[in-house]
Amino acid sequence: MIKHKVAFLGPKGTYSHQAALQQFPDETKYELIPSASIPTCFESVLNDPQIEYAVIPLENSTNGQVVFTYDLIRDVLNQNHNDENNQFINDYNNRKYPPLNIVGEQYVKIEHCLIVADKDDLKNFDDLQFENLYSHPQVWGQVSEYLNKPDFKNKFKNIIDCKSTSEAMVKCKEDKERGAHSLAIGSAAGAKVNQCEIVAEGINNMKGNTTRFLTFVKRKDNEKQLSSLLLNSETLYESNENKIVMLTFTTLKDGPGSLVEVLKIFQNFNINMTSISSRPIGQQSGKWQYIFYVEYEYIDGLNWRDEILKEIDDRCLTWALWGIFPRDPGYYS
Repeated sequence: MIKHKVAFLGPKGTYSHQAALQQFPDETKYELIPSASIPTCFESVLNDPQIEYAVIPLENSTNGQVVFTYDLIRDVLNQNHNDENNQFINDYNNRKYPPLNIVGEQYVKIEHCLIVADKDDLKNFDDLQFENLYSHPQVWGQVSEYLNKPDFKNKFKNIIDCKSTSEAMVKCKEDKERGAHSLAIGSAAGAKVNQCEIVAEGINNMKGNTTRFLTFVKRKDNEKQLSSLLLNSETLYESNENKIVMLTFTTLKDGPGSLVEVLKIFQNFNINMTSISSRPIGQQSGKWQYIFYVEYEYIDGLNWRDEILKEIDDRCLTWALWGIFPRDPGYYS
């Protein structure tokens, strides 16, 4: 059986890997391919014919937007605006057709764990003195309270930065192979992938910290013709699940009320808008402009094509639909 290939922000054992596993749990159907960076993930799904999907972080409940992702969505759309294949199917004057669709989302709780190399170190943890404590540099501030606990802060000699929490576990294992005992801080998924053992879970200062990921898929030519009806032919959800749509747009004019005119459409049709963000797009036609990212709940039965989307087309300079996807249960927990 040929497996569908999925790019994610690597390496294996990171929170991004966990998101990819949540979205694509069946390893007999999907092969997860780690990428070195968020831009590399986008590049892979756009240009590598073997990569069908990409799972990419969008935002964090504590730190906010992953600006790399927002800017890449903007840039991918701008690079695609002269696609000749779209001209004969465009029912609207100002619509753009992105080369990717969003077909899913995943929420991953950021719960750091204290990790040792193997079961022997776990069994003898209380009696051991550890040489090194490894993790990603962003982690130290997130676990500072645990690091300063009286019964722990003298358990190790050195704090060492790594490129990722997964690399930290690899270093921990390497130390054990040379006869030294070391610790790592990372995710439970990372411990499983790297065959390490967890000493303590949830050691981060702030509980409930969560990162949201989006799943992108290549848009096929036949999907462009379906896209005026919002629905993608690539489907990862059941019809009875709550659905979310992502819309990006630029305003028709630069003046008072230009953004409000677009947002009023959602109010007039009683559509629940769940989020709005913006990023600069520089100077267009001599003026500084922004692109807006809006997510809203999809409602069956509304006249999207001839009424709602027509009003959006009339009030936007440019706009694009990135897909309809299921609301992940992690949103509610």
